[in-house]
Amino acid sequence: MTRAAAVLLAMSLFPICGISQSFIEQHTNKYPAGAKTRIALQNGAGNVTVLPWNEPMAQIDWVLRAYHKRALDEAWVEINPEGDRIDVRTAYPIAKDVAARMRQRTSGPDSVDYVLHVPRSIGSIDILSEEGELKILEVNADVRVSSRSGTVVIENVSGNMEITTMHAPQVVRLGTISGHRAIRLGSVNGSIRVSLSRASNVKVQAASASGGLSNDFGWTVQKRSQESGRNLRGKLGTGEAVVQIEEVNGSISAIAE
Repeated sequence: MTRAAAVLLAMSLFPICGISQSFIEQHTNKYPAGAKTRIALQNGAGNVTVLPWNEPMAQIDWVLRAYHKRALDEAWVEINPEGDRIDVRTAYPIAKDVAARMRQRTSGPDSVDYVLHVPRSIGSIDILSEEGELKILEVNADVRVSSRSGTVVIENVSGNMEITTMHAPQVVRLGTISGHRAIRLGSVNGSIRVSLSRASNVKVQAASASGGLSNDFGWTVQKRSQESGRNLRGKLGTGEAVVQIEEVNGSISAIAE
């Protein structure tokens, strides 16, 4: 992805504020970053996007949106760079808990949207998101994501991965996967769609308690004998990498690219 294309994509991820969220602030900070840098981000409501670029820096862009000026004044973003780690957190006063925010809402939540530009090769990315779409595209990093609601999209990430969601669907594009990589995907109520190349060297293990389970590779889906649910095991090439998928109520799809 060229830098120009990345900028255009980033701009598209910050839509013009609607009538209801009439208070908005935009901010940008940059920090030195490299192949050993670990980035951790915690957010409540709002979208998070991670994009690669060819700079030895991590650029963090964020947009705060609120329905009331007071709510905008009470929310802030904490960024703590220390050594090889950059911690980012959307912060509220202790008294401003979930119930209090719900009482103050008029037509939806206050939100903070993030776009992170990071070196294409970076140590790790760890994101905890309560509500909002989450995208991580084309980076070489170990990735850990936890999301309650909002679609999670992971595309062409080289590294180990652990993605867990409650009510959020997952769309994970692995491409050609090989090497000693460990990828774990789990969800309670959201569907999981994984696409990978037939040229991959990978073992796939999938288990679904009550949702559907399908694949494009001709792997046999087996019903469990002692309990409800179905399992699937398959292998491409030498099977060096391992992909484990667990689902409770949603469907699992393994798609060939």
